[in-house]
Amino acid sequence: MTHPMNVTILKTLGLLTFTGINGIKNIILDTHSQETVVATQSVHTLVLDKPLAITNEAEFRPAIQKVWSSVLGEEVTVILGPSKEYIMQHGKPVWKLEYFLQINATTLKTNMIPRLNSSQKLSLDQMIATVSSPRGGKYAVIKEQSLREYAMHFPLYFTSKVAQKDMAKIKEEIRKAWSNSTGENVSNIAVDITSQKEMLDQHGRSVWKLAYFLKKDGKPVDSRVIEFRNVTKVLKLKLSQLNDIRDWLSTC
Repeated sequence: MTHPMNVTILKTLGLLTFTGINGIKNIILDTHSQETVVATQSVHTLVLDKPLAITNEAEFRPAIQKVWSSVLGEEVTVILGPSKEYIMQHGKPVWKLEYFLQINATTLKTNMIPRLNSSQKLSLDQMIATVSSPRGGKYAVIKEQSLREYAMHFPLYFTSKVAQKDMAKIKEEIRKAWSNSTGENVSNIAVDITSQKEMLDQHGRSVWKLAYFLKKDGKPVDSRVIEFRNVTKVLKLKLSQLNDIRDWLSTC
């Protein structure tokens, strides 16, 4: 929680917004009320096959409320958070929706209330499955447990879609680049390329974004908290020396 006086000082100094590693803008929230933040031990989650649209929140909220009010024997209020993109083991995207419960304006901690049993979970899943997304189709609850937050990925950009036969070469060069940059033995670095999708650059040209996840010594590495621009520069140089790939590298 940020003290209001500290926020005032930071505002005066112009330090509420600062540039972190990799050139990412970071903002200190002007938050000094305990009611505006919720501890993670109070958060419940649903994993969905598509992001929750704002227009569908009014249909999700009563479905969740109905199930939990039945479980707790009291009327509950449901506060919905954002739906964040995650990646399943085989690379398919899903969205984790966070929500918390209140009774008489008091937020309920998850360890203080019973969990939903299989029948109650099924009831909630079925109600959610009746909601139509503006993207088309109905929502579905996903049971996959092994998920990675998409925001942790590292990007590489190409001017064309990368052929599957070249993925192994690219993966090996990524491992070598990180090994050279960090001094880690290449055998301790694991790379998983999960997806590639077509995007537009600032000039409206088509580029292909390759997303990969990194582990060092078996532990996930978060792209948001480690400098990787120099690794990407080295990696582009190495890849440009491979005949099958050099013409595909983008300047993004």
